[in-house]
Amino acid sequence: MITFKNIMIAVLGVFLCASTILNLHCANLINRMRDESLERNLSPVSQEEFKKIKEEIKKLSNQTYFFKP
Repeated sequence: MITFKNIMIAVLGVFLCASTILNLHCANLINRMRDESLERNLSPVSQEEFKKIKEEIKKLSNQTYFFKP
């Protein structure tokens, strides 16, 4: 039987799944930035590339279903 409690559990599950996917995406971007830096013999990431990745992370973190640490 469909109850309010079951609906709330389903909504919470979707919410947690979406936030987990976004957190993993941001972690992937950060790791990619670090890996590219290491590939260049520990030289820093270019400012353009850093700003681009930082903006993408900022856009994702501004979404309402993203858990901020």
